[in-house]
Amino acid sequence: MLHNKIMYSVAWRAPDNFYSVDSIQSELSHYMLAAKVNGSINGDENITLLYMDSSIGEGELETAYEGVSSPTLLIVRTSAEEVEAFRFLKSGDDVCKADAPLKLIAARLNRILQSSNHQVQLENARRLDPLTGVLSRWAFNEEIAHYSESDIPFSSESRAIVFLDLDRFKQLNDTYGHGVGDEILIEVARLLSEEVGPEDKVGRLGGEEFVLLLSRYNTQTVLDSVEMIRQRLAAHEFKSTNGDSKFHVTASFGVAILGPQSQFEESFRQADMAMYQAKENGRNNMVSFDSMQDPDTSVGQDIHIQHFENVTRVVNERVTNLITLLGRRLIETARQEANNDALTQLHNRRYFDNRLSREFEMAKKHGRTLTVALMDIDNFHGVNINYGWPTGDHVLRIFSNIASENIRLVDWLARYGGEEFCLVMLDTELDQGVEIAERIRVAVAASNVQSLDHRPVNLTVSIGVAKLTDDIESPVSLVQKASEALIHAKNSGRNRVHYDS
Repeated sequence: MLHNKIMYSVAWRAPDNFYSVDSIQSELSHYMLAAKVNGSINGDENITLLYMDSSIGEGELETAYEGVSSPTLLIVRTSAEEVEAFRFLKSGDDVCKADAPLKLIAARLNRILQSSNHQVQLENARRLDPLTGVLSRWAFNEEIAHYSESDIPFSSESRAIVFLDLDRFKQLNDTYGHGVGDEILIEVARLLSEEVGPEDKVGRLGGEEFVLLLSRYNTQTVLDSVEMIRQRLAAHEFKSTNGDSKFHVTASFGVAILGPQSQFEESFRQADMAMYQAKENGRNNMVSFDSMQDPDTSVGQDIHIQHFENVTRVVNERVTNLITLLGRRLIETARQEANNDALTQLHNRRYFDNRLSREFEMAKKHGRTLTVALMDIDNFHGVNINYGWPTGDHVLRIFSNIASENIRLVDWLARYGGEEFCLVMLDTELDQGVEIAERIRVAVAASNVQSLDHRPVNLTVSIGVAKLTDDIESPVSLVQKASEALIHAKNSGRNRVHYDS
């Protein structure tokens, strides 16, 4: 239904006998257009139809057309006027002869309007930061240029450029991921937009740095407003949509008060210097550039040298944190490569031997139960021969996933070698260990496994289970008992669990 959709208005500037009002409204309604004919035109219409009547002399078309600011369809009487119109028509506007059918005129009006709307959308996209929705750096600079060219006297109110940089934001990104970092930036932009007034501007300079243009009654009111923004940001609890993580984020603020003769480029530099001084003062701080020049509050050092040292310290800290983080990641990667099997991502044989020795000693010392299950994939050599070694690797990964999904959190699993795996179950009696092994066996037998060329693969596993007893004197002896039980399971027909009683 038409009344549920957006209607666009057309300033229909044409003689009453050009087309009847009823026929105009009927045809335009197909494109969600509504005509305002002559006397009802108020200048707020979305698009204009301009009829060049007989009073327009030769060479006067351009003059009449230039007086219209909205997107325009120019209606001319002759082919010569049509050719002339193409010389001066603005991009997106169009021309049509007066003898054209109304259907064609309506279609051209709609085309012009759609093109105009698309241009507006592109302009808005260029003006707004795509992540946060506040002004982009380019658009903020354009707003600043508008203020610098305006004739509004600065003496009537106090204006300020405010830089704010989120403290230690890179650590959050590196620790929790860029997705969480983006969520924080979006939330910060929302908080800033809520705190500023209708005449204020919020922009994102890039990364975790934002900029504000504030207009207040006087300088102290500006500083009070910035302090309120700082406090609200510090008190706000940020929550990640990807989990239960909660954060508190702070920012360092630098303020440059604009005077009657202020140059905005210089004010940007001053706000940046003040922001770095806020970082130097311990972060989560606000510093006004004026206070840095005050002999009662400044450190008595040249302000430019002071700024250089502040920037150097912040950069050094960021580089140090980056190197530390990279070092931790390298160590963690090396540790995983040393202890994990590359194919299955389970613990490898080296890890198994070292940890089982510790588990064995602790169980012996404290009288705790310890049960192991040695597992061997049935007929695995035939899988490699019949389906190829890549499918064999595929089967090993599938088995590892199935086994991992069917053990408890307190148990741990390792690849013992080839197609053999060992499950270590702490504080577990033999009957419970057999139950867990049986659960794995059933899950493996029920799995639907296909080769890499989509042929079915029959996957089963034989398992031997053994419990630590007083007569077992070493981890090797415990695994040997499980191995003997496994051999018994193989000799009994495979795809079964056997245990040493």
